Amino acid sequence: MSEKNYLKNNINTTLLVLIIVVVIATVSTAIFFNKGLTKRTSDFETTYDNLTSCQTQLTNYKNQLEQKEEELNSTSADIRKYDQLYEKKVAQITDKDSQISQLTGEKNNAILLKEQFKTQYESEKKQYESEKKDKESLQNDYDSLNSDYKKLKQDYAQLKDDYDVCTSS
Repeated sequence: MSEKNYLKNNINTTLLVLIIVVVIATVSTAIFFNKGLTKRTSDFETTYDNLTSCQTQLTNYKNQLEQKEEELNSTSADIRKYDQLYEKKVAQITDKDSQISQLTGEKNNAILLKEQFKTQYESEKKQYESEKKDKESLQNDYDSLNSDYKKLKQDYAQLKDDYDVCTSS
């Protein structure tokens, strides 16, 4: 019985020690996990803040991307507009080049015709001058012959008068 008494007296102590050990173990475990959870909560909050910051930056970058896309679309439209304008101007330049080529050909023909006309004019002018000199020479010859003719006619009339006088006597 002494053992029973010992157990009965010590059972309360043993239970008390066991409860204290369980309480200490529970408190220690709670403190250990509390420190771990506090650290993890702090890490989670830091990660959450970082993710929130990244999300804000991502939203800003998306907005900037949309703005750049709008600018690029606008620039693309401008480029298409300038391409069309360029093609139009190239067509106009090609047309003007063909007109210039045509006008240059016409100009060269006109210059050639002018040179031919000038050559023909000079030739005609020389011929005219030559014919004018020939005419003057012929006119002088005519005047000289006419003068000789008049003299001969006078001489003839004189000779006829003399002949008539001679034959009538």
